[in-house]
Amino acid sequence: MSRYYLNNFYVGKIPIEERIKIMLSFLEQGDSLLFFHTKDHLEKHCTHQEKAFIQPRIKFINNEWVFPWGTQPLQKNTLVWYQVIGFNEVMESLGINNLFTCIIVQKNDEFKNHSYVLSLRESVDSFVLIIDEKRKGDFMSRVLPKIKCYFTEDVKLASIEEILP
Repeated sequence: MSRYYLNNFYVGKIPIEERIKIMLSFLEQGDSLLFFHTKDHLEKHCTHQEKAFIQPRIKFINNEWVFPWGTQPLQKNTLVWYQVIGFNEVMESLGINNLFTCIIVQKNDEFKNHSYVLSLRESVDSFVLIIDEKRKGDFMSRVLPKIKCYFTEDVKLASIEEILP
């Protein structure tokens, strides 16, 4: 699995509309963009409005660890994965959880064979979109050409050393 870092992926550096367009650039027709919450968090901490948005979009409820960082059992943290389609639903989901993790599942593929994990995390002095690619070379050949137009002096691919000096 290859990992890339898109630095300054947050308000003030890149408008939300451009962030959403970048995220949607990972999809091809028929692919799924799935965000998650733990079942416990959804039940206890989400507002009625957030639940009304998430619940009809639920595609998977599981304990499957798909994240590229470490291995942790999810016995007590069942994950609720919900699919968002299009610009407005991505915006709604980011409003629910702006420090997100989501996966891309290609059309007609299984959950466990997701092609990307996208995570927005806080770094030392900014926010970084961490892109974990499962299919080596796909990001550089298919996605990067679509998103380069959103890069600036501040918003660009960075090395781990630039993110965590």
